[in-house]
Amino acid sequence: MDARPAGSGRPSLRMRIWDRVDKRMLQFGVVGLIGMVVDVDVGVFDLLRLGVLGHGHFV
Repeated sequence: MDARPAGSGRPSLRMRIWDRVDKRMLQFGVVGLIGMVVDVDVGVFDLLRLGVLGHGHFV
């Protein structure tokens, strides 16, 4: 429950904290997804280069 009157224009402390946490989770989630995609691409390229995948065309 919030003790602020309904006409107050400023969000409550709880809402401001949740907004910041939500933004941080979104930022780290996007960065994490990009990092995961890059790591998978690099890993597949390394396996192709070593000849583990494919027929050693990248050696």
